[in-house]
Amino acid sequence: MKILFVEDHQAFCIDWIHNLRDLHLEVRCLSAYNLTQARELFVEHSDIEIIVVDGNLGARENGLDFVKEIRAQFKGKIIAASSDSAICRQMVEVGADLTCRGSKYLVPMIIKDTLAP
Repeated sequence: MKILFVEDHQAFCIDWIHNLRDLHLEVRCLSAYNLTQARELFVEHSDIEIIVVDGNLGARENGLDFVKEIRAQFKGKIIAASSDSAICRQMVEVGADLTCRGSKYLVPMIIKDTLAP
């Protein structure tokens, strides 16, 4: 399974990746810290199954735009990650499957809602 994390805070990505690896899951993780990187990785890796998208990627970018761009062609799960419930709602309205309002809940959500049989 391949997961793309779109998150401007590198520490969050590193923490999520370490937590998944500590669980000995067969998961390959990719990290994008802005929308340019996210778009490039999305095109380069057609086997991505889960995309975690931060709702606020800094002053000029937001995850909502990325979800809008990819939803029609991406058949995997998109998880909207934001502490702002309004942003999460907007991301679901344009195509995110799940929302996560706290970074500490993300790995358990990935396991429960996307990796579990």
